[in-house]
Amino acid sequence: MEQESVIPQPNNNQIIPPQQQPQTPKKKRLLSIGIALIFILVLIAGSSAYFFINQKTGSPSQQHEIVNTNQAWKTYTNNYYNFKLEIPSDWKVEEQVVKGANYVDGEYREYKLSSPNRDLIIENTSTSKNNHIKQQLPNSKVQLGEYILDRYPYINDDNQRIDYISFINIKRQKSLNFNFTISGDFEKNNQLLLKLLKTFVYTKQEPSLDDKISYVISQGWKKEDTDTSLYLSFVSSDFHEEGLPTIVTGARITINKTKKDPTKTLAQQITPNNIYDTWNIATSSATFNSIPYTNVFACAGEFGFCRDYYSADNNGNVWTITMICNKNCDTKTGIDSTIYAKDRDLFLNSIKFR
Repeated sequence: MEQESVIPQPNNNQIIPPQQQPQTPKKKRLLSIGIALIFILVLIAGSSAYFFINQKTGSPSQQHEIVNTNQAWKTYTNNYYNFKLEIPSDWKVEEQVVKGANYVDGEYREYKLSSPNRDLIIENTSTSKNNHIKQQLPNSKVQLGEYILDRYPYINDDNQRIDYISFINIKRQKSLNFNFTISGDFEKNNQLLLKLLKTFVYTKQEPSLDDKISYVISQGWKKEDTDTSLYLSFVSSDFHEEGLPTIVTGARITINKTKKDPTKTLAQQITPNNIYDTWNIATSSATFNSIPYTNVFACAGEFGFCRDYYSADNNGNVWTITMICNKNCDTKTGIDSTIYAKDRDLFLNSIKFR
């Protein structure tokens, strides 16, 4: 070590031929390490400078994206359904009120949000629109704000792809339909749709229907998370549904409140009346807990849903208790002979209006 420390260093101004340079192994190693360190330092300095410059000015693509985010979006707010949604600023917004006794409170509030060329439409159309299912497509999940919900796609008679989230029964909120019509570049428009739906936010809560009625439900039944000001829902312990939905096992009992139509009887008001066929209609009277009910059994709709309706008039409001079960409930005799009929009757006998 002492011998290496006294090796004479060449004068900086002296030119030494290569063959005269000291060539010890350790010096070669030190020289290589030094060159490598200098190279690494240059790379680090260059990268830092590039990062700093881009942080200050932004690349053209980054600047364009930021401008679009800030300037090309607007908030759509629906004060009836209590939600808001971010949409592109050039989208068209349409709203209208459709009158009809079959609708809640005698009317249906429609909205339609559409892109300029209408290759992406979000709406909640009434049953007056023909949405006949020509081909059912595989279901999937979709994020609507903080909620993960089922998405049901199909092809209609006009060969349009329609997707929908049906009856979004969120606790303390009104029932809401989202229908999506996607055309043109499907992948591009679908990605935009998913981005829009993630911005969904409820703006306020509705009062609970539980504040206006009391009841008893059979053991094993459970209340679904659909507590709204107009609707409550309960399902049996063996309840299971698939698809649109189709009840595979078990039964569901619902109760909802609407305004009384003075021009119609209870039977006329609660009997399904839409573009679909209706059959197996049976009407009768019944009394539970001293409350007179009009009972209507009817099958209607695209998939032959059969329902057992019990309606009572209370202070200008129509309260309708409905039971629906599996395929064995496609006749009035059939539904009355199921094990769920006693649960329905217990529920009806316990109801008290507040």
